[in-house]
Amino acid sequence: MLLLDEPTEGLQPSMIALIREAVLSLRAAKVAVVLVEQRVDAVLAMADRIAFMEHGRVAETLPVAGLLPDAPAFRDYVGV
Repeated sequence: MLLLDEPTEGLQPSMIALIREAVLSLRAAKVAVVLVEQRVDAVLAMADRIAFMEHGRVAETLPVAGLLPDAPAFRDYVGV
């Protein structure tokens, strides 16, 4: 298992793309990756499930299938 805490923070787009490729490669190799990220666009294409946290606890977990960037959960928990 690999835990990444906001790995795209402050990086240029080319570096973000490299991180995305690395995470997708790990996923293909069946490595579990926990990605802590506020960028909706960074997670929707890579995740199976998204857990939304509130006050340090998981408030809601949703499957990514069918989840759009404008979903109410993103607005409620992430503020986007």
